[in-house]
Amino acid sequence: MSHSDTPPGNLVVSIATNDGVRVADHFRSSLYFEQFSFSGQQLISRERIDKSLLDGFDLSVPPNQTGEPIDQHLQMSAALSTSNVVITRGIGRRLFSLLTGSGCRVIVTREWLIDTAVSLLLQNRLTHHPDRIH
Repeated sequence: MSHSDTPPGNLVVSIATNDGVRVADHFRSSLYFEQFSFSGQQLISRERIDKSLLDGFDLSVPPNQTGEPIDQHLQMSAALSTSNVVITRGIGRRLFSLLTGSGCRVIVTREWLIDTAVSLLLQNRLTHHPDRIH
């Protein structure tokens, strides 16, 4: 199921983190995705996805014709295909474009704590800082 197939009222939020407590400074170099599923305002599940486990898997992104390794940006974008929202403290322009181009809302925040960022998101008060896209 892709984020566009998420039932109305449901929200899947993926947050870049290195420890499950703080929002990582950079999305690509983070160790994990902390993924939250909500039905309305109610938390249904919270799961930590180890990004190192993604390195050896296809994730439905075909290798290019030269047989080179799968592009990490495409791989991360595919891994987050169920997310409606991605939160990080920094992200590269290419990955930002891939995610937003697939319909995912990317919020680049200055918030440090995951719980604070999620709370502000649910209140529609989490501020996006495009100056942190590089």
